[in-house]
Amino acid sequence: MKGLLHAITSPRQRKYLKHMLAYLRLLIFWSSKPKTKFIVFTQSRCGSGLLATLLMNHSDIFVDGEIFNSDQNFKVSSVRRYLEARSRRSIADKKDVYAFKLKLHHLTDHQGLSFDEAQTFISSLHTQGWKIIYLRRNNFFRRSLSSLAAQQRGIRHVHSKSDKLQKIHVNPDTLLNRIKVSEKRVELDQKALEGLPHLLIEYEKELLDQSKHSQTCNKIFEFLGIPTVEVETKLTRTSANDLSKIIENFDEVKSVMESSKYSDMLTSD
Repeated sequence: MKGLLHAITSPRQRKYLKHMLAYLRLLIFWSSKPKTKFIVFTQSRCGSGLLATLLMNHSDIFVDGEIFNSDQNFKVSSVRRYLEARSRRSIADKKDVYAFKLKLHHLTDHQGLSFDEAQTFISSLHTQGWKIIYLRRNNFFRRSLSSLAAQQRGIRHVHSKSDKLQKIHVNPDTLLNRIKVSEKRVELDQKALEGLPHLLIEYEKELLDQSKHSQTCNKIFEFLGIPTVEVETKLTRTSANDLSKIIENFDEVKSVMESSKYSDMLTSD
């Protein structure tokens, strides 16, 4: 095997082979499966990183990443077999509960499934006993702004309130386009979940306020049928309530937003 890796000169191909061999070993040598499995079904900048750190306070839970994001983990030959192998990471870590973050566009845009195939895949997971937590952020403006800020700053998560974050310059047209994409993706998410039992967690109501974290996680633990525990996280918000402290050209952005159908999102979190 070392000879094969040495023969491959492309760094990305070597990384891909190592990645796939790691999960092939899980599939072959780990016959046990997690007792409880669930999906965090969401989109970008909706608080999934925060939720994952909170849930992993529970000694029985392993929350995996965006496993079908081909930018991070490559395109796979079979989403079902890959997930079957990947889910055994929880067993390797001696945990009974496995979860992963699932974004619909990772199945369609990254893994090449049609919408119908992606919907069928999600439905089949429910049939196999997977539970679904639907994490949604309703303020498309704030969500899109967070995405632009993360892209410009090169920082997706902040671990201390003392960290100083630079202001960003926002192209209003780019922002509006991202808002429209966010809105469309939520519509597709809801269509994909039609008829499937799931637990809805709304970012603004249940994660934005730190005092709600324990209540929200207990709600999830009860949904999963596992004991509740106390939770905490070191992650903090990457944006402030006062948008003028985030956006260099705030007046320009405000003017464009106020003339759009998303104007009410300016004054809410």
